[in-house]
Amino acid sequence: NVHTAPKSEGFELTATPSQEASDCNDHKLKICLRFDGEQPSNMAVVELKLVSGYTPDEDHIFGLYREKDVKLKRHEVEKNQVNFYFEEITSENKCFDVRVHREFAIEDAKPATVKVYDYYEQENSNTVPYSLVASC
Repeated sequence: NVHTAPKSEGFELTATPSQEASDCNDHKLKICLRFDGEQPSNMAVVELKLVSGYTPDEDHIFGLYREKDVKLKRHEVEKNQVNFYFEEITSENKCFDVRVHREFAIEDAKPATVKVYDYYEQENSNTVPYSLVASC
């Protein structure tokens, strides 16, 4: 159930949802990205739109700052979106998990998106959809 964006100049991006075994209201979204260029990207932003009814696990997000491979500079949580800021993205695959919790059930919740873009050249971007399905 991996959603992959068509190859575009610049960023490659995947979003892989999974459900936590311990609680059907808890999901994890594995986001992987890399920059397909000879040099690293400029500052990059990963914009995670949330599926309706879900909220991010902010404690888990703060834990990302301690993961050396992630190199998260800062993040912002807005109403239905989380923005992750990275100094640069290189040609090496960078993956990180975001945990989300279903606060309330929404019937026929629409897929949401993950977008990565260059902070200074925002037309250099890539977007993939993802869905979260509670199976219990």
